[in-house]
Amino acid sequence: AWRCYLHQNRSVIVDLFHGQFRSSLSCACGHKASKFVPFMYLSLPVQSENTRECFSDVGQCLQAYTSTERLSPENG
Repeated sequence: AWRCYLHQNRSVIVDLFHGQFRSSLSCACGHKASKFVPFMYLSLPVQSENTRECFSDVGQCLQAYTSTERLSPENG
């Protein structure tokens, strides 16, 4: 998917500032799906809503951003 995106959108700006986000979804029934979305910026969390823990560096923000989210039947 990234090669296809680069084939149509290659530039110095894309090389320096763009990336690709993969979103995966797996169901209790065993079905799995992935979606690839290009991005130019990320909206990283600076504070955890659940624990009110402040993140001290970018690595912790990225880890929180990419953590697994478990959906309940009501919001899934």
